Amino acid sequence: MATPTRKKRSAIIAAGALVVIAALASLHCWWNTNVLGAEAFCDGRLNSGDVQEALDSPGRVSEMLVRVESGRPEFECSVERTSRFVGGEDQQLSLTTAGEHGAFPFTTAVWKNPAARSYFKNGVTGAVSEAGGYIVLPKACWDKVGDLQGNRVVRPGQEAVATVEATVKQGSADRTGLARLLTRTARKVAEEAGCSTPELTRNTPPLHLY
Repeated sequence: MATPTRKKRSAIIAAGALVVIAALASLHCWWNTNVLGAEAFCDGRLNSGDVQEALDSPGRVSEMLVRVESGRPEFECSVERTSRFVGGEDQQLSLTTAGEHGAFPFTTAVWKNPAARSYFKNGVTGAVSEAGGYIVLPKACWDKVGDLQGNRVVRPGQEAVATVEATVKQGSADRTGLARLLTRTARKVAEEAGCSTPELTRNTPPLHLY
C-alpha cells in the first residue's frame, strides 16, 4: 500500500509531466501552425489560410516585408513559412503588382517554360506553376495600377498590361492554392483601384484552370 509521501511524489511527477507535454504542444503549434498567428498579411491583401494553402506544407507564416503606397492599390510583399521538425526547408512567397509588356509571360527568364504552367480560363488571363504565377488585371486597371514606383503601364502606342505576380523561393507551391491566392489578391487590388470585373469575381471560388 502506497504511503501518503509516495502518493504525493507520484502526483508531483504526473503534474510535471503534464506541464512538459503542454509546453511541447504549445511549441509545436507555435512553430508549425498559425494558431494565435496573424489572420492576414500585406496590409490585409493576403489571407493567412490562403497563403498556407498555396505553400501546401505545415509551418508558421509570418510577414517579412510589406510596402504599400498610401491611397494606392500598388504593393509589394513577402511572407515566410517556417517550421521545426516537420515541413522541410523554409519557404518564401513574394507578391507584387507590376507593369509588364504584353508578351512578358513568354519572353522573360522568370516566366520561362510556358508549356509547364496551368492557365486560367473563363475570362481571366494568367497562369501558375509550382514556382510562381501571375494574373493580368482587367484592362480598365492598366492605366490605374503599376509597380511601387507608381509607373502607369499604358502609354500611347505601347502594348502593356498591369499584373499581380507571385514568386515562390525554396520548395514549391500547390497550383490550385496559388491560383486561389492570386485571384483573390488580384480581385482586392482591382476593387481598390475601381476596375474590377465580374469575371475576376466569379473565379473565386471555384477556380478554373487547364
